[in-house]
Amino acid sequence: MNTIPTKTQVTVVIPCFGSAGTKAFLNFLAHQDKPLSEKRNGDKLTLVYEANSMTKQFRHSLATIFNEDYLSWEANEVPMFASKTEWLLDLIRNFDWTYQMSDDHRYWVAGQNATELVTSLIKELRHEIVKDVDWTALRMRIAATIALANGGEWAEWIEALIK
Repeated sequence: MNTIPTKTQVTVVIPCFGSAGTKAFLNFLAHQDKPLSEKRNGDKLTLVYEANSMTKQFRHSLATIFNEDYLSWEANEVPMFASKTEWLLDLIRNFDWTYQMSDDHRYWVAGQNATELVTSLIKELRHEIVKDVDWTALRMRIAATIALANGGEWAEWIEALIK
């Protein structure tokens, strides 16, 4: 069974007084122009930063530079997608359809792994994916396609019916 990939989010709470410079410094440390979200709660300001390649260094800097009395922070793993279906659609949208033609074995292996992941997700979600399909409309569309391709006497009637 496949599990939805996660990403790290770092939540930082700082005092509102003098927070402009601290916020700018935190943005610099996190290598981001601005936090994902910013919420004021009384005299505290809560900032949420998305993880990136600098997350470990960002957390280390938070722990060594700032006093615990001034700033508090925590790192949490959050799902990257709301559902497995959303994850599957994202994988298909971003799929490298040309991986089999690659001269570089690493890309071919990555493409094979992606194909296996998409296939296993489709098998896992097959009942969820097809439950909302209008089967009557699908059958009509298939019949119309076949009739139109063959040019039979019913072709015009089916074409008018599905429009």
